[in-house]
Amino acid sequence: MFLERFGESYGNISFDGGEVDPDTFEWVHYTLNDFDNALSDLDYNDPMSFFDVARRLEAVIAREEGTETNHPASGCQITNPINIE
Repeated sequence: MFLERFGESYGNISFDGGEVDPDTFEWVHYTLNDFDNALSDLDYNDPMSFFDVARRLEAVIAREEGTETNHPASGCQITNPINIE
């Protein structure tokens, strides 16, 4: 999910070996900031598997995009009561 979103959101970034376009540099900054924000929602003192991390990142991405996810991460607050099964 995150890689799909990454490709959709930042697919216009390109480095052709020449000078870096200021717009491209700005998009790289946004990309790193977005990824950092997603990681900051993780609790590093809580041991978790890869799938736990992926589920939490998916919940963060869904929240940022304003979309719903069918399986919210444990420990994440559900803001849309319709999504509760």
